[in-house]
Amino acid sequence: MKYKLIILDFDGTLADSFQWFINIMDRVADKYNFKKIEKDDIEMMRKSNADKMLKHHGIPLWKTPLIGKHLRKLMSEDIHEIHLFDGISELFKNLADKGVTMGIVTSNSCENVCKVLGSSNSSLIKYYECGVSLFGKSIKLKKIIKHSGIPIDEVIFIGDEIRDLDAAGKTGIKFGAVSWGYTNLEALTAHSPDEVFTTVEEIINKVN
Repeated sequence: MKYKLIILDFDGTLADSFQWFINIMDRVADKYNFKKIEKDDIEMMRKSNADKMLKHHGIPLWKTPLIGKHLRKLMSEDIHEIHLFDGISELFKNLADKGVTMGIVTSNSCENVCKVLGSSNSSLIKYYECGVSLFGKSIKLKKIIKHSGIPIDEVIFIGDEIRDLDAAGKTGIKFGAVSWGYTNLEALTAHSPDEVFTTVEEIINKVN
């Protein structure tokens, strides 16, 4: 295998939660007093990094932990609406059968993640780092890598946002960008990811 440790983001990479996120943001904006998402904002959001989105919506950094906690609570109430992208279960089984170690690093809660994954998929993931702060993924990636003992040149982080790519870069590991997540693929490829996946099946083919 090209990679012995594959670490994955959750929302937008494994779980199709973008439309749910858009649908509930008006309520969250009212509660935390920031600019609501307009229709014209959506494409801009899909091309922007997290810093730009925070500035555009007038969200100070100190509010992000409160907003993140609230979003996790709202998702737990609507968890039946969140589903895995097609092919994710098959991906997990294929990687597990090949002896690949898997981890998840996410801002979402472990409870939400495991409910969406289901017990069979959850059991195939060795490392979970959940409830991660907006810009705190690199610390958690380093933690998983240290515990795994796997060399960094055999590790890849797969995600759908520019902040995921930045976290991989800070950690010194490869990054794989998916085309089906929150961030527009063109915006991601502008930052030169190491791998690009346009389908879930491509992950299986390219990590071998």
